[in-house]
Amino acid sequence: MNYFREIVIPSLVMLLAALVMLLAAASLLADDSMFNGAPLVSVDLGSDTGITLIKGQWRYNDAKIVDADFFAPGPEGQPTGKMIKAKDISPRAGGKGFDDPAWEKFSAVDIMKRRTAGRLAFNWYRINLTLHERIGTINTAGKTVVFETLVDDYAE
Repeated sequence: MNYFREIVIPSLVMLLAALVMLLAAASLLADDSMFNGAPLVSVDLGSDTGITLIKGQWRYNDAKIVDADFFAPGPEGQPTGKMIKAKDISPRAGGKGFDDPAWEKFSAVDIMKRRTAGRLAFNWYRINLTLHERIGTINTAGKTVVFETLVDDYAE
């Protein structure tokens, strides 16, 4: 057995590969420049101007708590046990393909309008948007899009 060729060289190669991966990961973690400073462009989805820029349309619908069948927790704590009665929300409108044309349409400036009586409220707000090649003078190709949200929990 050639100790140097069979043990030392493969060990050094693995160590070098691990070091290269570690340095690459560290440089990725250190490069948060895309989140430093002011954004290149900001679109206010609560303004008619912003909605026009992205060809958006806000929609709203109340949600209800409904009875549903579901699986009880199994021994591993996952829903793999027997069928039981549970609660769910309706409609289940989280998916991309959900059909919402019958929902209330509203103007962006009305986003903060109260649509429930409060106390206990579940509802959906949805918007479809189009990210164009350019927003103003900014080319959007290859850029990172970040959504900032604000939740008003007035019903609590």
